[in-house]
Amino acid sequence: MTYQERRSIILAIATLISSIIYYSIMKNRLITPGLEQVELLKQWAKFVVFFIPVQIVITIVVTILNNILANIFDGIKNGGELTENDYEVVDEYEKYVELKALQISTSIFAITIFSGITLLIFTVPIAYMFQTFFIGTVLTGISFELAKLFYYRRGV
Repeated sequence: MTYQERRSIILAIATLISSIIYYSIMKNRLITPGLEQVELLKQWAKFVVFFIPVQIVITIVVTILNNILANIFDGIKNGGELTENDYEVVDEYEKYVELKALQISTSIFAITIFSGITLLIFTVPIAYMFQTFFIGTVLTGISFELAKLFYYRRGV
């Protein structure tokens, strides 16, 4: 398994776990039932908007830890010798894989945004639209990493 495949798997798992933890903590802390519509909209907007920087920070931390651990294990495997690693070089193939994965994840995000707005037509509570946006953001992150994994293994 290459470094890029391991990184994609680790980031997909980290996205899923951090999203579940964020949802379980923040939903009870931020969303209070029985509010007026305007206050409820503000709370759900905070819920979704705060998720984005939290997810970015978690992705950065997991990527740094992954690089550190990969360097440590490569050093152990090579007997302490420094070698050029395959994750230090970004070539055209990796850029192409990321572009294809970005195309898929962007399509998934567009579908979830459209689905969230469509829910408003059926007069469901506004909270369902924001939950759809949250789920769409999570699915977008996971699908991006899984699509990269697919293209790395398949060979575009």
